[in-house]
Amino acid sequence: MKKFHLSLRVIGLFFLLSTISSRAVIFTNNANIGALDLSYDGADIVVSNCTVTLDGAHGFNSLLVANGGVLTHSYFPNATSTLLFNVTDEPQVLVSTNPVTLAKLNVFAAVAVSDTNHLVTYTNDVDFVQYAPGDGTTQIYRTETSSIPDGATVLVSYTWSYSYGAGLTVIVTNDVNIAAGGSINANGIGYGPALGSGRGFTASGSFADGSGAGHGGCGGMSLSNAVGGSGYGTLYQPTTLGSGGGASYLGTGGNGGGKIQISAGGTVNVDGLLTVNGADATNSRAGGGAGGSIWINAGNVFSGTGMLTANGGGGEPVRGGGGGG
Repeated sequence: MKKFHLSLRVIGLFFLLSTISSRAVIFTNNANIGALDLSYDGADIVVSNCTVTLDGAHGFNSLLVANGGVLTHSYFPNATSTLLFNVTDEPQVLVSTNPVTLAKLNVFAAVAVSDTNHLVTYTNDVDFVQYAPGDGTTQIYRTETSSIPDGATVLVSYTWSYSYGAGLTVIVTNDVNIAAGGSINANGIGYGPALGSGRGFTASGSFADGSGAGHGGCGGMSLSNAVGGSGYGTLYQPTTLGSGGGASYLGTGGNGGGKIQISAGGTVNVDGLLTVNGADATNSRAGGGAGGSIWINAGNVFSGTGMLTANGGGGEPVRGGGGGG
């Protein structure tokens, strides 16, 4: 199992709760901030004695993870999540055969078009045409023989999708403070078992064992010589999730580690823990997951006495390969 540790010596930061503005949002109960939930963006965020799950990219004024607080992101085995939303009765005015563009991108399947009283449902390719220009938008337009009156307002209903990648991405205008006893924890929530660019492999044979996944470095071979997962990503701008370990004949390998990306205009002080470790294999003979990514930009000072870890998960003794850090 390969390890990566970084201990930080105090350079100096005094972060007092009294300095947080009246726009502060203090979480003391477990909460989830979804990828499209922007209600907390721009606020001073405090996480205390609870776990806040943050998905998608968000921008805060300041961030404090206090003692007992945990900030994390969701686990998506394939590294992405797709959300589906319904739009009901979006009004559009159809003039001649001129196309109009629906309000949402990535429309999923066919749209439904009716008159404003819901008395008439119009037929696709007869009364109107649904068209995708290729830029993510969807347009509709009247046909020349349409029963839709020229210049009429119609109501359009449809389903649209929004996809986003797993990981925690935070842009903070001012300071970030991870207090002693607080953590940003993305252990074991990267790629699922045997998934990702550096995924572990399974040896051949009746009693196969699994190799460790790779990321910053290659994964370890299994005792039966299943090749370890390959390295990938970048040292200077790490944004990729850790890959999952290889399976054995008795079950899957460990998950990879997740992603933490923080950009702050002020000081970043870490007295607590930032961790993206890969998961140990729990099934006999299986391989460990690879460590994930931590990328921090501080506009002012990067300080603290805490620790950053991106360890590879251990292979299940004695035959499974360990994950790369």
